[in-house]
Amino acid sequence: MTKWIEGAAFFLSQERDPQLEEKIDEIVNDLERAQGPDGYLNEYFTVVEPEARFKRRGDHELYCAGHLIEGLSPMEKPREKQKCWMWQSAMRT
Repeated sequence: MTKWIEGAAFFLSQERDPQLEEKIDEIVNDLERAQGPDGYLNEYFTVVEPEARFKRRGDHELYCAGHLIEGLSPMEKPREKQKCWMWQSAMRT
C-alpha cells in the first residue's frame, strides 16, 4: 500500500482529486492503526516473525518504509493547510 500511496501522492501534486485524497486518508488511517507503539510498520515482521525485525535487511522492511516516506513530499504540498498525517505516521516509523 505504501507504493500505491507514493504514486497517488505524485498524481495529487499535479492535480487535486478529492476522491483520491479520501482513499489515501482511508489507507493511511489503516496504516496508523497497524503501526506499533514505537511506529514500526511491517505486517509480516509484526505478526509472523517479530524476533527477526530489522535483522534481515533483504526482506523489504526499509524498502516499504521508504515508499511511505517518499510519498510525503508530493502529498503534503496540496494539503499544506490540513493535518500533516503522513509526516506523523512516517516519523513514527
